[in-house]
Amino acid sequence: MACLICGSRNASEKLYTYSEPDKYELWAGIKNVRREWRRCGVCGLCSQYRNYKLSILETIYQSGYRDPGFRDETIDQAFKRINSLPEHDSENYQRVEWLNGVLPMTEGTMLDIGAGIGVFANAMRNEWKVDCVECNEYSIDFIRKTIGLECKKEISGMYDLITAVHVLEHISDPDKFLKVLREHVDGYLLIS
Repeated sequence: MACLICGSRNASEKLYTYSEPDKYELWAGIKNVRREWRRCGVCGLCSQYRNYKLSILETIYQSGYRDPGFRDETIDQAFKRINSLPEHDSENYQRVEWLNGVLPMTEGTMLDIGAGIGVFANAMRNEWKVDCVECNEYSIDFIRKTIGLECKKEISGMYDLITAVHVLEHISDPDKFLKVLREHVDGYLLIS
């Protein structure tokens, strides 16, 4: 398989192999699993390869991922738990602080892609006019009704800042995804 960054088909180094299905795969009915982490021999990019198409997991992102029976907590409980973490234990707090420290601007329009339950978007809303993109109906409803932010299923409009935190690894065509982001950002892009 070609490297996603440099396109090289040179031998890559196998870092890790995993064959036990995780709870997400089991929920989606995937029992025969083979995942490998490999490092490109040319540019050093580490990538995960699976023996199934990533699109098979789409059903869990759209429904089961936020289901209280799957997560053992409601969206509201998760939102409150994450927001109550002390600053030193909060990945979200650290991300907001870092981002506010490195950007040359402190306000504008922001699109948070894969917003989850809206924790990061909510933390950024004091300085930014924040919109969200999410595929999970439970999350969309929570973000709109409880947090009060605009949340849609598709990327549209232009933004000064677009964020995609823990999203890229869920995208089956990262190259196409990044090209779409480029069409909608008029400033800065944060991909984590």
